[in-house]
Amino acid sequence: MHEINTPLNGILGSIELLMKNEENLDRKEVLSFYESIKISGERLNRTMQNIILYQNLKNNSIKFNDHSSCEILNTFLNTKEKIFKIYEGQEKRISFEIDKATIKFNKKHLEFIFFELIDNALKFSSDNKIIIVSGEQFNNEYYELVIRDFGIGLSQQELKKIGASQQFNREKREQQGLGLGLFLSKIIIKKSAGVFTIISKENEGTTIKIFLPLYKITDLD
Repeated sequence: MHEINTPLNGILGSIELLMKNEENLDRKEVLSFYESIKISGERLNRTMQNIILYQNLKNNSIKFNDHSSCEILNTFLNTKEKIFKIYEGQEKRISFEIDKATIKFNKKHLEFIFFELIDNALKFSSDNKIIIVSGEQFNNEYYELVIRDFGIGLSQQELKKIGASQQFNREKREQQGLGLGLFLSKIIIKKSAGVFTIISKENEGTTIKIFLPLYKITDLD
């Protein structure tokens, strides 16, 4: 499985190079290898957690509480901090304008969705391309969240293949595992009474629109 082998090879390869060249490397080079190992380890951990989440969703062992709620802007800001621990120094790549609102959604689930979709957008866009995240109340029932990138995009054929183990164009996408996080986000949104849509074009980018149910006082009843 490429999502496991790629970061694992990154870890093992960096450790082997460190061991073979220990005496010839200066402190800066050693720290660079450590950072590479750390990033690969975090990606491997995320992949394993996503596989466990997929199995739990498949077995219906995750409860979706109708009374869950969270504030969307604060949740985004918290997740953004975690993302830039990986994409250090690239904070300006995200442009956002998100209106405050309380939505009927589990906070951990929303953090997961923000992380997966924004991480994908950053991974599959060049460093000089920005990611636009916007959110506002759509109507009395739903909040609209939009995540847009100007990266390599997906073909119409790939859009039809969104599934649990589908990785899409593995060689071009550096075997970094687009499919699973996207699939899990879509399933969580659906099970939480939300709506997920995706529009994409090769070499132009991807726009994901998500409609999330607004939390109302009457939801306590």
